[in-house]
Amino acid sequence: MIAEIPVQERRIPGRFSIVAPVSYDLEDYRPENKATCCDLGLRGARLFVPEGLSVNTQMYLVFHLPESIHKFRAKANIVWQKEAEKRENRKENFLIGVNFFVVSETDKTILSSYVYHHYREELMRFWWRGL
Repeated sequence: MIAEIPVQERRIPGRFSIVAPVSYDLEDYRPENKATCCDLGLRGARLFVPEGLSVNTQMYLVFHLPESIHKFRAKANIVWQKEAEKRENRKENFLIGVNFFVVSETDKTILSSYVYHHYREELMRFWWRGL
């Protein structure tokens, strides 16, 4: 029998602190709105956005990964939203958490390769913790 995984352990693998520009749209695959990614994982991300967006809204996202010629694309669902701490040089006033639900095999490879290449040590520590 397989034991139930506690909720706090279900976010595997974890998210990585990646500051990257993101283009998004709520209606089609022509993302023109701008956001900033502050952390990114294989199943979701946390983004700064300029306006409040409703939970359960679907988004089309394009992540412009730092130090990479590749862009990562995903369709996501907003799972939470809150007002962000105000900062002088930041135009985005809201934080949202998104869960990816459509990611092509090509984009899965782009993201997993990027994370492995740039965050290998952190990934290995997370993967092997407790051993």
